[in-house]
Amino acid sequence: MRRLQDVITGLVRAVFPPHEEPTWTKLATLAGQELFDTVLASCPPQWRHCVNPDEDLAPEERFMPMEQMLQLASVSRQRRDGQSGEKGEEWCLSLLDEWGVLVDLRLEEDEEDPVVTHLLAHPGVVDAYHQDTEAYYWITHIPMTTARAGALALSAVHAAHRHALHRAGLGPAD
Repeated sequence: MRRLQDVITGLVRAVFPPHEEPTWTKLATLAGQELFDTVLASCPPQWRHCVNPDEDLAPEERFMPMEQMLQLASVSRQRRDGQSGEKGEEWCLSLLDEWGVLVDLRLEEDEEDPVVTHLLAHPGVVDAYHQDTEAYYWITHIPMTTARAGALALSAVHAAHRHALHRAGLGPAD
């Protein structure tokens, strides 16, 4: 009888998976994982304040160290394959307010968003969008590890930073 109960419980869980609350992972905790470190090595160690470059800033305030910025960004798997009846996974990148001086988080609706463009260029991503100023979501048709999602998120904000530098006249076009 116990075996039958275990089989039924397993079938119910397979058909109706339990709801899992998203677990947030700071990008800083992904350092040391090869895939993430490869992307991290392509980023500058200091990121220039560039969204409002005319602000009167002391020289030491014009740059932010990468280690600090990685503490202020997190990724989370929002939905796994099978939840909500859709295939793939949904991921979220959450950026704290401090990122707003490094990447333009308040683009006009008709402006191309470099983070979204970068996410959509990944062959495993089927959709991406920017929501609530500091939140970016993307949906994959393949599973992603947290390290892979973090690496993709970091490369996307790096692309946005380069774009913001160019818009401010502080860097070359991509």
